[in-house]
Amino acid sequence: MSLSNLIILNERILIEPSGEMKTNAGLVIPQNLKDDKKQQTSCGFVIKTGNGYPVFNNMGGEEVWENSNRTLIKFMPLQVRVGDFVYYLSEHAVEVYFEQKKYNVIPEYLVMIIDRNIKSEIAKLLGE
Repeated sequence: MSLSNLIILNERILIEPSGEMKTNAGLVIPQNLKDDKKQQTSCGFVIKTGNGYPVFNNMGGEEVWENSNRTLIKFMPLQVRVGDFVYYLSEHAVEVYFEQKKYNVIPEYLVMIIDRNIKSEIAKLLGE
């Protein structure tokens, strides 16, 4: 079974957490360091996303049970994309293990910052 077989629901995101964070001064902060006065934050790459936020589409004024042939639920897309590097509040993250790797599942509202440039920076460092 591979990650492509996993289906992430609604506004949730599957993240592969990075092992450590680095401050501007170059200090390395381990992932498991927690300050009780502040909320714990983590960072990592987005591996998969759900469909988005479910939105009820009742343009015709009909009730859900009146016409079962029409799809009345649409999805508003998420801001994060697969491959984005995100900083998120990890206090409410759900840890899952798949094929001996740790992942976090979070709702999108826990994401504080999206960094789309980090992929190109890593590629430069690797000489790709």
